[in-house]
Amino acid sequence: MEKQENTQLIESLMIRVLKAMHSRRIYGSNHKQFEIVMRSCSVGSDQLGLVKEAIERLLKFGYVLWYDKGRKAIQLNKKLSGEIDRIIRENKFIYLNPI
Repeated sequence: MEKQENTQLIESLMIRVLKAMHSRRIYGSNHKQFEIVMRSCSVGSDQLGLVKEAIERLLKFGYVLWYDKGRKAIQLNKKLSGEIDRIIRENKFIYLNPI
């Protein structure tokens, strides 16, 4: 039961990350550092680890891409902007095949 609740929380945080990045138009050369995106999600410090896991899952599924891995800079995937917009509008996450 706890694992399912944790998964639902991470999925809601994934949507929150997408909303935060999409509203700031973090596509292409407009990139942000991993930690800045984590803090921009308006969560308590006790949930920052879960936000980090949510961003890592978004990276795994290709919604978020590395801009500069050495500097830990990330951006939204322009090719999936329509899908990202749909996720935000419907507030529902549908998994794609991981890259």
